[in-house]
Amino acid sequence: MEPLSAYAIATLAFISGNAASTVVGKLTETALEKANELRKKIWDKLRGKEEAEKALKAVEEGAEAELETVADYLKIAMREDPNFAAEIQALAKEIEGKIDDNSPIMMIIRDNAQGILTNDTNYGGTHHKANTINNIYGTPPKD
Repeated sequence: MEPLSAYAIATLAFISGNAASTVVGKLTETALEKANELRKKIWDKLRGKEEAEKALKAVEEGAEAELETVADYLKIAMREDPNFAAEIQALAKEIEGKIDDNSPIMMIIRDNAQGILTNDTNYGGTHHKANTINNIYGTPPKD
C-alpha cells in the first residue's frame, strides 16, 4: 500500500470546515480519537516553528486554505525524521481504515445474469470483497 501524502495526513488530523460535515459523519468514534492523537503528534512536532504554528492555529480555526501550508511543514518534518513519518503514516492509515462508507450500492440484473457487488472496502488493513449474487427468474431447467 502506498504511503499517504503529507496533505492527506494533515486533512485527517485537522478535519474542519465544510469537510467536517461530510467526513465526521463517516468517522467512527475510534477514528475520531485517532485523529485527535494524530493532530497532537503533528502539533508536538511542529511546535516552536513560528510560521508552522501560525498555520496550525489557522487550520484549527477553520482556514482550510492553510492546510496546504501545514502539509508543507509536515512534509519537511517527515523527511527530516523517518521515525516520526512512519508513526504518523501508521496512525493515518488506521484512521483511514475506520471511515465508514455508507454509500448506496445499486445493481441491475437482467436476463438471468450474474450480479457482482463492486463496493469493495478495506477495513483496518483487511480487504473485504462483496459476494456474488445469482438471480434466476422463471422455472429453472430440469436435470
